Amino acid sequence: IRTFGTLTTTGGTGVGFLHAVGGGTTTVTGATSITNPGGIGISIASSTTAVTFASTTINKGSSAGTGLSIAGSSGTTSFSNLAVTTSNGTGILASTSPLSVGGTGSTVAATGGPALDLTTVNLGGGATFLTASSTNSTGKGMNLDTLTGPLTMNGGAIGTPAGIAFDLNAGAADVTYTGAISNVANALLID
Repeated sequence: IRTFGTLTTTGGTGVGFLHAVGGGTTTVTGATSITNPGGIGISIASSTTAVTFASTTINKGSSAGTGLSIAGSSGTTSFSNLAVTTSNGTGILASTSPLSVGGTGSTVAATGGPALDLTTVNLGGGATFLTASSTNSTGKGMNLDTLTGPLTMNGGAIGTPAGIAFDLNAGAADVTYTGAISNVANALLID
C-alpha cells in the first residue's frame, strides 16, 4: 500500500506517473499536478489494485502524447476531479478497465486527438464532465465503445477531426453530450 500527500512532476522524458502490474493499492490524498512529461501524463497499466487520486491536473500543453491512459486493469482508477489538456494527442484513453470520475467539474481538452477514447470501460455509477473538447484530431473527435455506466458531458466542442466527429458504439450506457459538434466536408458527424 502506498499513500502520497501530494504528487507534482514537471518536464522529464518519460511518463509523468506510472502504475503497473504489482504496483499495489495507491492513494494520493492531496492534489496531483503533472505538467509536460515527455511521455503519457498518467499511465495505469494492467493494475489489479485500486489507484485513487484526489483533484488531478494533467497539462501536456507543450508536449505531445496522451494525457491519461488506463489499459487492461481490473482495479478501479478513481479521481475526485480531473482536468486534462493535451496539445498533440488523446485526452483520456482507456480500455478494458474500470474508471471513476467524481463531481461535475472535470474537464478534458485535446488538440490533435480525441477528447475521450474509451473502449470496454466500466464507469460505475457514472462520470460527469463540465466540458469535453477536441480540436483537429488526426482521427475521431470522440470515441465511446461498449461503455457501462452513464456518461454526461455538459459542454465543450468537437471541431474538424479527420475521422468521425462523435462515434458511439454498443454498450448500455446513457451518454449525453451538450457541446457543439462540427466536421470537415464529406466526413461523418455522428456514428
